[in-house]
Amino acid sequence: MVKEMACPSDTNNGFVQITDVITQSNLNGIIGSKDRRPFTMSLKPTSTIPKLIGNKIVEDNATENTFTLQGNRFSLLDIQICQVLHNGYLLPGQTEKPVYELILTCKGSSLPDNPFAAMLLCFPIYRANTPSHGEYLTQLITQSLPSCKFENKIGFEYAGNDYKVFKDQSIAECVSSCCTDPNCKTYNYKNSTCFLKNSIPEIKRTANETIAGKVDHSTFNPVIASSSCSLNTSSEDGTTTNIHHLESLFYSSKEDISQTSFSYKTCFEIANAEDVVSNKNLVVFVFPRGIRLTDATIEQLLLQLNYKIPSYQIPSLIRDNQNTMLTYQFGSLGRKTFRKQDQSKNGSVYTMQLSSCSSEFTNRFEYFLLPPKSPFVSNDLSVSGENNSALTSTSASASASAASSSYKTNQYKCVPLNQLTDISNGYVIKGNKSLETILKEQEQLKKEQQEGYSRNNPKQSITTDQIETFVALTAGVTIGAFVVVGLGGWISKIFNK
Repeated sequence: MVKEMACPSDTNNGFVQITDVITQSNLNGIIGSKDRRPFTMSLKPTSTIPKLIGNKIVEDNATENTFTLQGNRFSLLDIQICQVLHNGYLLPGQTEKPVYELILTCKGSSLPDNPFAAMLLCFPIYRANTPSHGEYLTQLITQSLPSCKFENKIGFEYAGNDYKVFKDQSIAECVSSCCTDPNCKTYNYKNSTCFLKNSIPEIKRTANETIAGKVDHSTFNPVIASSSCSLNTSSEDGTTTNIHHLESLFYSSKEDISQTSFSYKTCFEIANAEDVVSNKNLVVFVFPRGIRLTDATIEQLLLQLNYKIPSYQIPSLIRDNQNTMLTYQFGSLGRKTFRKQDQSKNGSVYTMQLSSCSSEFTNRFEYFLLPPKSPFVSNDLSVSGENNSALTSTSASASASAASSSYKTNQYKCVPLNQLTDISNGYVIKGNKSLETILKEQEQLKKEQQEGYSRNNPKQSITTDQIETFVALTAGVTIGAFVVVGLGGWISKIFNK
């Protein structure tokens, strides 16, 4: 009989929602070192705007975006726009509540010393007059925009007769149909069918997902009119401009240190085909200041999503393609028990509530004053914003091609001997002379000397200075190789004790 391995009941289980207002006193109890960052990240530069498919954002070569936490590496796997998962994560003085949440799921490496199956990076999405950190989402608006201002209500419909009916339309096409028809004032949308009306009749609530809409022909769609909106635009040569990368979720400028974060560790259960339960560990970061979008931008995104925003679902690779547990009961002796009907095939997981005033909150949460570390953000970036020598967006873009094919020295346990040159900001650049190349050149030098090449022929001669340079370089690399190998052996002995 296989033993069930449920999550311990005295730790965080599922996703944690905060009850009670977080006060400054609560916050002070979980603040870490003021110059400590939650994790480091290396994000792949790209020239392609991500695609919105359903509620998921698809990045080209997503796994090349990596995050490192306490020596454990994670690769981006999945991005979802979903219903709010983390309620209660409001800083002191923060009164607005999020309407949706953006969640990045990063798969943990399969190394045995990595305790986490995944890292979740969670950004609440707020409605705001002044947008902030929203460029990444705004650029997802790819379809033709309705030309006029519109307003939709879910679960409502306008009474009365219709003067036009269009079948097999999306909600976006329905809104555009009304905007381009000067006689249309309102519409209903239901089951892929658009019903246009030339009046503004009584509106009533329905028991289904009917959408009731109203247009204002005298006002342009605010998303089109907004000069700050960064939509997909193509130049004459077909290249796309104004691409905003994942880094814009964390930094809006080189001085920006607003994206502070809460962190907690948690556990969830999965069940295999034989209904044997086991558990997986997650580390979760919630950025309470999140993403701020205007009403018009949110409406446009909802339009593109067909007003269907599901709950967060753990990707199948994180849960080993198994079902997740939606709930549990306590049996005898306080043991957690599960029923087959409590399983979710799509990766949904239960939530738990925790008071901000409890000792569990103090012991299980941490608050970071600084955003995560990026290769393009200086180590000198301080909480006060002083002594900031971070690269600007322009210089970061200029460095993108080099950084995308380069790695930082601290990303290696041993720096490969075929990548020797270290440039500023700690990057090791591919394509430089390897130890093998240097040894071959030395052998060629010896061969040429043995063949009696004349010093009087400058095209074929080798000077004493060149000989000394090759010998010194070879000796230095060889010594370095022995040092790296010796250091690697010493580290291995320590970690294997």
